[in-house]
Amino acid sequence: MSRRARGYNDPMSADARCTWANVLDGSGVMHAFRHAQARSMHVIVDGTVYCRQRHGGINTHLNQILPRIAREADTRVDLLLPTERRGTPPGEPARWLSRDFIPPRSGLSWRLDQKLEPVLESLKLALVGLWAKTQRKAVFISSYLTSLPVSVPQVAMAHDMNHEVLRDLYDDAHGIRLRRRYPDYLRTATRIIAVSETTKAYVEQYYGTTPELIDVVCHAVDPAQFYRESQDDQFKALAHGCDISRRYILYVGNRAHFKNF
Repeated sequence: MSRRARGYNDPMSADARCTWANVLDGSGVMHAFRHAQARSMHVIVDGTVYCRQRHGGINTHLNQILPRIAREADTRVDLLLPTERRGTPPGEPARWLSRDFIPPRSGLSWRLDQKLEPVLESLKLALVGLWAKTQRKAVFISSYLTSLPVSVPQVAMAHDMNHEVLRDLYDDAHGIRLRRRYPDYLRTATRIIAVSETTKAYVEQYYGTTPELIDVVCHAVDPAQFYRESQDDQFKALAHGCDISRRYILYVGNRAHFKNF
């Protein structure tokens, strides 16, 4: 059986493309991929996550998906990026635009900048929203919990709900912020992408979200990076070198508390 037939799907799946397209008509009906391909779409992505972390699942997810969306017929992807970045965003055919058209800091004092930051952030999102309303078939998606304060179709992504499920491990300022911001972020969205049926169920349970608004699009695997060794002798050598004698599950990532080990 081929890798693709066994589930090694292209990260830009038909379901993901349809989800992004469906926010344009609000019907909630998952159309066939061929219908989604025929639609024009202007995807506007808030790339704020690239100033927050150098590496991470969200970075990898967007870096794989956005170029694939941008290569679809009659589709444009604009990625709004902060001036100071830690992570590396995807390149063409996604187009880079400045997120900091209003400078994030005054340069006068640290205390003043701390007070101005939320005001400037709200102003920037409001201006992005006004600009998005002038764009034909625009869809907004945030890389990390931002929303537009205007009536533009928006897609939210629920990667997990650990801040609600594992509250005892999220009792710090970060956890409090997640519990305060996450419900508004998801409720503002026209549609929500959940990475699993479990995450979808938690969104419904904790936030009372209508299940028809949530599409489950599981993470895919890039077969160029993760694959079973096809040469039997090399596979045996690898198994011997790693001391693997039984069936196993490959987990790629750290084992911090939020991974729920």
